[in-house]
Parts: sequence; structure tokens; C-alpha cells
Amino acid sequence: MEKAFLASKGSLPKRLHSALLAGDRAGGDKRGRQSAAIYVAKPKGGYGGFVDRWIDYRVDDHEDPVPRLGELLEMHDLYFGKSPENERVVIKGKTLEQIMAILKHEGYLKKSTPFQNAFNAFIGNENFEERADPNGQWIDKPVLKYLLKKFGKS
Repeated sequence: MEKAFLASKGSLPKRLHSALLAGDRAGGDKRGRQSAAIYVAKPKGGYGGFVDRWIDYRVDDHEDPVPRLGELLEMHDLYFGKSPENERVVIKGKTLEQIMAILKHEGYLKKSTPFQNAFNAFIGNENFEERADPNGQWIDKPVLKYLLKKFGKS
């Protein structure tokens, strides 16, 4: 576990998960594999900076809890992280077509609805307001990838 922690890159939660995963792969707890949890505090690290609880996830009564915990951490990064500006995708061409197809299919984009209004309503409902331009000019690449996968458009 120590080697995995020291060898891993990224945030403290990712490194802790790497250590948990290494321990799990090495045999884990002799009582069985049923749950996993991770809790990380940092000053003003929680939602909106109002609390210090940055990461607080647990997986209970699951066949394979440590990998599932990793999936939750990935979702946390997706919803609460921010990509650098160089990972923003300009919404034009194929990207615009893909997003418009999703908006139409999900009922956001109708003939009388401007793209920007439909885009903002959709992004708001998906909780990605911080990861897309409210003027509909760009979207973070990881969010676009997730949305295309979720809504089956490529």
C-alpha cells in the first residue's frame, strides 16, 4: 500500500485510493470485501468552501467496494473539479452537432428555444454550470466526454 501511495500521482484522495486498491489486490481484509471508505478534510475544501470536509465517500455492502469507491472519486472530480483552459472544447462543428442532438433528444432544444437557453438549462440540470460557458462557447473536455457517453451520442 505504501509503495502504491508513493508511486501514484494526483490529489491526496486519488493517492489514498491507489493505496486502498493495492491493499485490496494483495488480499485485503481477511474478514472479506464488503465495504470501503475515504474521508479527506482540508480547510474550506467542501462544497462552496463552507466546510472542511473535502471528500467523504463510502461504499457499503458491495461485491467489489474499492473499485466502486474509485468510480465515486471519478464522479466527484467530474462534478466538482475544473479543467485547465487548454482542456476546453469550443462548441462548434461536430461538437455543436453532438450537443444539439442531445439537447433535441432530451427535449431542451425546440424550434422556438435559442441554443444558449437550451444549453444552460441542460447544463444546469446536469450540474455542470462550473464546467461550461454560460454563453455556450465552450465546455470542459471531460464533461463533454461524459455527456456523450451518458446520452449515447458520438
